[in-house]
Amino acid sequence: MKAEQGWEYVAGLIPIRFDTVPWGTGHRGTDIAVAVGRSILVNPNASTDELKRVYEALLEIHSLAPKIRGAIMQELGRSLRTENIRIEEGRTIALRHMIGEVEARMRSSGERPRGGIRAAAIAEVAEQAGLTVEALIQRIKRLKRRRRRRFN
Repeated sequence: MKAEQGWEYVAGLIPIRFDTVPWGTGHRGTDIAVAVGRSILVNPNASTDELKRVYEALLEIHSLAPKIRGAIMQELGRSLRTENIRIEEGRTIALRHMIGEVEARMRSSGERPRGGIRAAAIAEVAEQAGLTVEALIQRIKRLKRRRRRRFN
């Protein structure tokens, strides 16, 4: 695009955070508060550090197209596969924590489900997560194997 006389076109990202607040105290009398962070501008002569900061900010956009995300990860020298594995490991850790919470709730309320508390907790969490019981058990086993390999 050709720049007009006196104007310079610069790409940029503006971080915006939306928070809920008590009704009537937010933006224009609503229950939403808007906070704008420091803009990240990319000029044509950007240094590699500035470009890296922009690429990292782009990765924060969850609706980014997979091919674009892959290209950005490649440009940053990171592996998309490794990143996806870390995300799934985090999800599995969260599911494992949820299983522990359900077990604690069942024990405190005195429940005695058929097959044991652990099996019932796994079944409940698997249903909430939209997984089969076998898939959840397999995810937990895989996580244990990866961690064992990583620390040995």
